[in-house]
Amino acid sequence: MPFVYKMKKIQIKKTKNKIFNLKKFPRLTLDYPEDLITIRNVFKYFYPKIYFSWVDVIKLYIKKKYLFSPNKNIN
Repeated sequence: MPFVYKMKKIQIKKTKNKIFNLKKFPRLTLDYPEDLITIRNVFKYFYPKIYFSWVDVIKLYIKKKYLFSPNKNIN
């Protein structure tokens, strides 16, 4: 993200989500091998559908938390 923040052509806007409290949901970044496992779990669940939203992912987390367990201990 530091690279993106330095780019002049990209506008970054922070928004607040009024639907979910995102602090209680899992991290969805790719920084560690465990993150990759979690992301693969999500894509396997939605396959063959390749277009899904972050709201779909949050709903999935609510229903099937075990898919997000590989990276749950990473802060």
